[in-house]
Amino acid sequence: KSLMACGVVHGNRVFVVAPPGIMFFEVFLATASVGAIWCGGNPRYMRSEFEHMLQDLDPALVIVQSPFDDRDYKTELKAIDGTRQLVVYAGPGDPDWEQFMARGQSISNEQHQDAMARVQREDIAQLVYTSGTTGRPKGAMLSHQAVMWTVFASLKWMGDALESTIMCVPINHVGGMNILSMNVFTYGGKLIFHERADISVVAVLGARERPTLLVGGPT
Repeated sequence: KSLMACGVVHGNRVFVVAPPGIMFFEVFLATASVGAIWCGGNPRYMRSEFEHMLQDLDPALVIVQSPFDDRDYKTELKAIDGTRQLVVYAGPGDPDWEQFMARGQSISNEQHQDAMARVQREDIAQLVYTSGTTGRPKGAMLSHQAVMWTVFASLKWMGDALESTIMCVPINHVGGMNILSMNVFTYGGKLIFHERADISVVAVLGARERPTLLVGGPT
């Protein structure tokens, strides 16, 4: 409802710049539920990468966790394009975020239900940008149906291995969004978020939480 109160409608893009955490995933679920298109941004992007993303994606709303790792993303993104509607999340209990959430009270249950009822399985749920190895990064369009078929295949193949995972993969990566987050969420498992792939911290979390699934890059 808060997204709708900000003017987000079916087919609009919502750009989320954040480390792995509950906020990005809740915003994805909310975005997809009303037929808008979610796109994740990596906090490690440089200015030129943010410039390209904002121009190419043309988001109706930008949601950013700031500050993070000593970077003020609110100031950075406003300097690139001050016309974008920007919502800042500084962490649990952030008054600006609470104000954003409260805006949803202006949307009735009927309006919300109507928006959800218009969503079709062929509608685009996610835009996942390529790495740009052979040119500028391009947005790959993933429909609701495509995302869920991946999940169903994983459920059949992996079964109880999806009981729990440590999600420390950048949110702009399809592996973090779908292979980890969506698979374990749909199974009904436990998502343990950590803001970065810090091997020492992940080792401690692994010993404590005993995840049944762990995905990471060999670098």
